[in-house]
Amino acid sequence: ANRVSTGAAGPTPAPRRRAPNAPPRRATAPPRALTGADRRWLRSLAHPLRPVVEVGRNGLGDAVRREIEAALDHHELIKVRLSPDRDERVGLISEIAAGIACEVVGAIGRVVILYRPAADPERRRIDFT
Repeated sequence: ANRVSTGAAGPTPAPRRRAPNAPPRRATAPPRALTGADRRWLRSLAHPLRPVVEVGRNGLGDAVRREIEAALDHHELIKVRLSPDRDERVGLISEIAAGIACEVVGAIGRVVILYRPAADPERRRIDFT
């Protein structure tokens, strides 16, 4: 006789955001603002990540901007460690978001999480559909 398990197999995995064989996002889709749920999901994705760029006492120079741009182009979601001065951090976060055209997903202490979708829809790793 066939018996149906009542869930004794263990916890169920979290639902996927997108089916693996789903068609890619259309290139004509307008960019949308991140919702609170989107930010929460991105923060959960960023949890195991390590900071890939560190902004030191010299601030946000051209070389650091290029590194953040390159990291966002490659990964879409990154962590950046900021300088130890608390007053500078607030200004740096807004300067990064405005100057590099990315979304600030969250900031905890000296670490800020940045997100920018890949320009090419075929290369996007994170999809909200």
